[in-house]
Amino acid sequence: MKTKLIKSIQFPAKFTFKVIGLSKPNLINNIIKVVTLHYSEEYQIKVYKSSKGNYSSVNITINANHIDEIENIYENLVKIKIVRFVL
Repeated sequence: MKTKLIKSIQFPAKFTFKVIGLSKPNLINNIIKVVTLHYSEEYQIKVYKSSKGNYSSVNITINANHIDEIENIYENLVKIKIVRFVL
């Protein structure tokens, strides 16, 4: 996958992570901690709640400078216990 991703993205590039997790108070804080651990520049975040309020979808967009930033963020987002999917 890494080779295909590298070939399809020209850096710097905007990259959006779509994170779906349980609607708990610490979901957004945990996502922000992961992103700021591996990315020091400005980012944009949008949060959407499911119709019943059980899940939240968090879109966080960075201006990635290298594939390693994307991979490190992804690998750590999936480790958050209340996260169900990272796209």
